[in-house]
Amino acid sequence: MSLQSQTIKRISKLMAFFFIIEILLCWKLWFPIDREFPMMSAFSWLDFSIGIPGDGILSLAILISLLFILIDKYKSLAIVIMVSCLLVTILEDITRFQPWVYMQGALLILLSFNKKGRENAILSGALLIVALIYMWSGIQKLNLGFLRDTFPWLLSTFEFNFQIEPDQPLTSFNYLFALVPLLEFSIGLFLLIPKTRKIGIIIGLLMHLFIMLSLGPTGHNWNLIVLPWNLCLMLFLIQFYSQKEPIKITEGIKSFKLNYIILILFGIMPALNFIGYWDNTLSGSMYSGTHSDVAFYFDSDSETDLPKFRKAGTTVVENDDSDYSTSKTWLTYWSVYDIKVPPYPAHRYYKRFGEKLCEVSKNHLKTGIEITTRAKFNGTPSVTKCSCLELLGHDD
Repeated sequence: MSLQSQTIKRISKLMAFFFIIEILLCWKLWFPIDREFPMMSAFSWLDFSIGIPGDGILSLAILISLLFILIDKYKSLAIVIMVSCLLVTILEDITRFQPWVYMQGALLILLSFNKKGRENAILSGALLIVALIYMWSGIQKLNLGFLRDTFPWLLSTFEFNFQIEPDQPLTSFNYLFALVPLLEFSIGLFLLIPKTRKIGIIIGLLMHLFIMLSLGPTGHNWNLIVLPWNLCLMLFLIQFYSQKEPIKITEGIKSFKLNYIILILFGIMPALNFIGYWDNTLSGSMYSGTHSDVAFYFDSDSETDLPKFRKAGTTVVENDDSDYSTSKTWLTYWSVYDIKVPPYPAHRYYKRFGEKLCEVSKNHLKTGIEITTRAKFNGTPSVTKCSCLELLGHDD
């Protein structure tokens, strides 16, 4: 077996192993027992539920398939079963389409096409997927929201305070933070160039270590599913540090047609995100400072039958009307609290989430959703409120 074939086998096992770990860490997302966060079909015209037994069977099939990939047995059949079951479960609940599902799923599909003589093409495609994610993730972070809020928040776990209010001008330090997205972009670029690949790997390892320290238990202790995903990427990068057989990216892309699809999906389509035609999850926009904040607001006194999401970051808002008080629950907090992952960040789903909650609310006039969107480049927020009366389209 060639050295490149061995690398492909190790990467395949690596992706399968961490996929299993990630599914188990957010098990309620896949096995929705006692789950409160609403399930949301990928398409409004294909709204279906296969029930807890159906979800359990399909999710178990995914785990077993990944186990067979991990032990290198019946890999082709395992990939087909895994992809088929993933497709059904994601169509049933779009929240399952997490960035790590997209990346690791794409890598496992690509690696399954390996055969003798195709090793360079497969490794080129794998590097291309990861490098393009880094590059687009860096581009997505070139905005004032990241410089003003997101990166200072990541730094705050190390007791550095650079966060400023939206109405305050950026400081010199905040402008210097623009080097961070440029550095992340350079990781992807360096990975694609043989002479700079080791530099890109070293920078990438340091970046992932920073993310794990910032978001992990010793830091913000937030969205912990990113820990195995970042560790997986670190180990992926290490596979290419001491490659004795050179990987010829250009030749590899040209020699295998599937790599052209990878180039389109991971290299070209994310550009459409800036005009609203490609989703954030598919565009490397994690922690970019441009995601929307979505809150469900309700009358604290009358909505006693709503789910227990008030435990998950619910705040009470003061009202001039002394007859009632309004509470807000942030969708992201509720999702991470209940199923251990953030919701799928796309506007077309937010109102549908609101509709599901409005259907079980009592006071449609004082209950609804509030969406705070941020401009892609300057981070300027705009707030839209929509009551249950509007969402459900009828009088109270």
